Amino acid sequence: MRWAVVAAVLAAVLATLGGPFAAATEPAGTEDGAVDPAAAIAAYTRAISRTPGPPERLAALFQSRCQMQVLTGAYEAALADCDRAIELDPALAVAYASRGEAALGAGRLLQASEDFAAAIALDRDLAPLQAVRGRVLVRLERWEEAAAALTDALAHNPAAVDLYALRGSVWLELDDPAAALIDFGSYLRGGGDAVAGHLGRARAQRALGNPGSAMAEVEQVLAAAPDRLDALVLLIDAAAEAGRLSAAIAAVEHALALAPDNPALLRRAAGFYLEDGRPADALAMLDRLVALGADDADVLRARAGLAAANGDLDAAAADLQRLADSGTATSDDRLQLALLLARGPDAEAALAVLSGLIADRPDLADALVLRGTLLRTLGRGAAAEADLSTALALDPTAAEVQVQRGLLRLESGDAAGALADFETVVAAAPERRDAQRGWAAALVTLGRPGEAVAAYDTLIAATAAAGDPVPPALYHDRGVARRLAADFAGALADFDRVIAAEPERVPAHINRARALLGLGEIAAAEAALDTALDLDGADAEALALRGMVRRIAGRLDASLADLDRAVDLDPASAFAREQRALARTLNGDMEGALADLRAAWADVEALTRRQEDWLAAGTFAGPADGRWTPDTEAAARRWLAAATGTAPTEDAQ
Repeated sequence: MRWAVVAAVLAAVLATLGGPFAAATEPAGTEDGAVDPAAAIAAYTRAISRTPGPPERLAALFQSRCQMQVLTGAYEAALADCDRAIELDPALAVAYASRGEAALGAGRLLQASEDFAAAIALDRDLAPLQAVRGRVLVRLERWEEAAAALTDALAHNPAAVDLYALRGSVWLELDDPAAALIDFGSYLRGGGDAVAGHLGRARAQRALGNPGSAMAEVEQVLAAAPDRLDALVLLIDAAAEAGRLSAAIAAVEHALALAPDNPALLRRAAGFYLEDGRPADALAMLDRLVALGADDADVLRARAGLAAANGDLDAAAADLQRLADSGTATSDDRLQLALLLARGPDAEAALAVLSGLIADRPDLADALVLRGTLLRTLGRGAAAEADLSTALALDPTAAEVQVQRGLLRLESGDAAGALADFETVVAAAPERRDAQRGWAAALVTLGRPGEAVAAYDTLIAATAAAGDPVPPALYHDRGVARRLAADFAGALADFDRVIAAEPERVPAHINRARALLGLGEIAAAEAALDTALDLDGADAEALALRGMVRRIAGRLDASLADLDRAVDLDPASAFAREQRALARTLNGDMEGALADLRAAWADVEALTRRQEDWLAAGTFAGPADGRWTPDTEAAARRWLAAATGTAPTEDAQ
C-alpha cells in the first residue's frame, strides 16, 4: 500500500465531506501524474482477471478499483467492488473506508457511518475519518453518536476549528447548552466565522435561560449581518423571553420588512401588538395572514376575538362560522358563535348552533345554560326550564344556572319554584346579589311583602357596605314591597329617592301615586300621575290609575276620558276595564259597566278567583267554575254597587 497517498486523500475528505480514498496499489496515470480513473479502472480490471491470489492481493485490487469507481460517480459498482474486497479480506480497513465513501456518494448515510466506524476500529491510523463520520451522523440526527465521533476527531486534530461549531450544534440538540457554549467559544477563539459563532452562542445562552445574554450575542451577529433573518428570529424570541416587548416588536418589524409574507412572523407580530395594547395593528397582521391563506383555526379564532372586542360582532361571527363550517371549531368556538348570534337579530340561528353543539356534547352545561337563557328571552318557558334543569343536574352547585332558572320561574308565574331556587343560591352564596334580589321579588309575588322588605333592606345594606352605588331600581323594588306591606310613608321615601336620581323613570311616578293614595293624598297622587303622563302620554297604566283617582275625586267626565284612552291602548288590561266599569256605573251606564267586567274577567282563571272571593264574602251563590251565569252577573252588579256606593239594581237584589 502507498499510505502517503491515502493520508493525502483523507485530508481532502475531511475538508469536503468526502472524496476518494487512495488506491491500495499504484493506479494508472497521465503524463503529468494525475490519476486517469477510466484508465485505472481498466488496469485494475485486467489485474483482477490475471491475479489468482492470494486473497489479500486480490482484495487490494478490488478496493483500488472501488476508489476509481467512486471518482467516476459509479457508486453502485464501487460498492460491489468493496463488498468483494471485504469478502476476500475482512481485515482490510481501507476497504471499509472506501466502501463508506461509496455509500456516502450513493446516499446510504447509515451504511457510510457504519463502514467508517469499522475502518477506524481496524486501523487507528484512519481516526481522521471520525470527522467525516461525525458529519454523516449529524445528517442522520444520531446526536449522541455524532458527539462521540466529533469528540474523537477533535482529540485527533484539535486544530479542526469547524468541528467545534458542529459539535456545539450537536450539544444543543442533546440539550446540553453549557457544553455548546464552550464549543462555540472555542470556535470563535480558533478564528471561526464570527456570525456563525455568535449565533451558536446566542442559541446556547437562550437555552440556558439567559435571554439577555442571548440578545447581546445576536446583536454582534446583526452588527455584521443586519439583514440575517435567522438572527432576527432568534432576537425576537430572546427579547420576548426577557420581557423586552419594544425590542421584540422592533425585531419582528425588521424581519417582516425582509419577509413580509412570513406567516410565523405575522403571528408573532400580532401577539406582540396585542400585548402592547395595539389591537388595530394586531388585527392588520391577522388580516394579512387570512389574505395569504394562512387562515387556520388559531388565526380565525384570534381575529374573531379582536373583532368582538372592537364591537364588530358580525365580523367575529363570520370568522367563527368559518371555523364551524370547516369542522375545526372547538366547543368553545361554537359556544362563542352562538353567543354572538344571540346578541344580534337572528336568535333562531343561535339556537341552531346551540342545538347542534348540545347534540354533540350533551354534557356541556354552558351550552345548555345559554340555550335555556335564550329560550327564556324568546318566551319559550317550558323548553328553557328543561335546559336549565338539565344543566343543574350536570352541576348542582352552579349558582348562575339556578339564578337563571329562578328568574325564568318568576317570569312564568311559578313564584314558589323561583323562591326555592333563589333560597338555595343565597344559602350557599349569600354574596350573590342577583339571587337576593330575585328572592325578594319572589316574596312580593307570593304576597309576603313584609319579608320582601326585610330582604331588600339586607341587599341594600350589603351593596352599600361593599362600596358600590345602590341602583335606583333597587329602591324602587323596595318601595313596591313597602307599599304592599302598607308602609306607604316608607314607600313614598323610596320612590322620591328614585325620582331624584332618575326623574324620567315613569314607573316610579306611578308607584309614587299609589303610595300617596295609600296615605289618602288624592290631589298629590293625581299630580304624580300628571308628571308620569307628561313623560309618556301613552302609558295605559298611568291613564287607568289617573282615571280611578279622578273618579274618586268626583270628576267623572275626566275619569272616563282617561279610562277610555287606557282601554284603547291596552284592551286586555283588567284594571282599566274594572275602573271604567265603576265609572260607567256612576254614570248610569250599567250595561257598559257589565260589558267591561265581562272583558276584564274573560280569562277563566281570573273569573274563577273573583267568584271564589264573592263566595267567601257571602255575596255569591253561583258555581265557582269561571262561567258567566245570571248568578255571576248579579254578583257583579252587587260588587259594582258596593264599590261605587250606589244602590244595587233590581237584578242584583
